Parts: sequence; C-alpha cells; structure tokens
Amino acid sequence: MKEKLALLAFLLLLFGCTQQPQPAQEKTLADALGIQLPAPYSAFYSANVSSPSGGFIGTLSTYYSHGNFRADVYFEGMPDYSIFSINGTGYICTREGAVGNCTLSENSGSGFAPALSQPASLFSAESLPSRAISGIAAKCFSISPKNSFSYSASISCYSQQGVLLYSFSQDQKLSTITETAAISIGGAPQEEKFRLPYAVK
Repeated sequence: MKEKLALLAFLLLLFGCTQQPQPAQEKTLADALGIQLPAPYSAFYSANVSSPSGGFIGTLSTYYSHGNFRADVYFEGMPDYSIFSINGTGYICTREGAVGNCTLSENSGSGFAPALSQPASLFSAESLPSRAISGIAAKCFSISPKNSFSYSASISCYSQQGVLLYSFSQDQKLSTITETAAISIGGAPQEEKFRLPYAVK
C-alpha cells in the first residue's frame, strides 16, 4: 500500500494538481524551462517503486490531448488504477478483479494537469545535464512544488516537444523511491481514452 500511495503521490507531482485557474499572462513552467507545451501524445513507461519493505515493478501508460489527461498504472499483485483530468475535473478510478469504481479527486474543481502547463511561480526548478532516453534527447531538471516538503529529491527529463521521458523522486515521508523511464512515445490518443471506465461514486 505504501508503494501504491508513493506512485500516486509522484504522479500528482509530475502531472500536477492545479490549485486555481492560471492567469493568461502568467509564465508557465514550460516557459521558464524553455520547452514546449506538449501536443497530443501517448507515452508508455517502465515504473519502479522501492521502499525498505520491498518494491514493485510495473508499467505506466499516459495519454494527453488538449488539456485532457489520463494515466493507467499496472503493478503485479496490486489493483489497477488510473487518474484522469477531463474538462478540468479530476478523477481516480480503481479496479480489483471484476469490480471497479471512479471517484472525484480531492481537488475535483480544478483537476490534474501536466506540470508544464502550470504557473512557474508554483515550482522551484534547476537545470541538470541533458541525457538521451530511449534514443530521444532530453532536457533534465530538478523540479519540486514550493508547497511540498516530503520530496528530498526529484528529477524530470522532457523532450523538446514537452513529453516527459524520465522521472525520479525520493519521498522522505514515505521512505520510497519512484522511477519511471519512457519505453515508447506515440501519437495523439483516441477520444475514448478520456471516457471514465466506471460510474462515479
């Protein structure tokens, strides 16, 4: 359970949880880092969560299109779960066996959004050496939200097109390390990817 909570918390760090609408004139994190906001894409990652009590290896599938976002998380021996942002509203959906349900996120009025599209003023960021991830050149940064105190280390690497290629985070509070690396990057997802799989409870 600790590892699942760590990965969910990490996803919220990576993709953000918008606190309030962004003023049109305010500089985004993408502006501050000198990279583009992403066009619609699909991206698939290996994911590794470790803690003193053990760890899990799994996969992460993400889909983004015109402000809508979805991330599907799969770990062997754990319930599948997904996070969504659909028209500005956030949802968390879980499935165990044949039973599934969706709930509004705690910040359902604003929802999840890629961190790059959020105001730069919400983050502290520092440039790191560039690297190649799955053969794609990536710009890397140490990025952390200014109102978070649990992350002692965080690295995010983006393609020039703004697609997340690599991420690493050490959560001091949960004593966990979470790492994701892109396996492949695809094109625009189908619209059905942004339909909730279960009724909202």
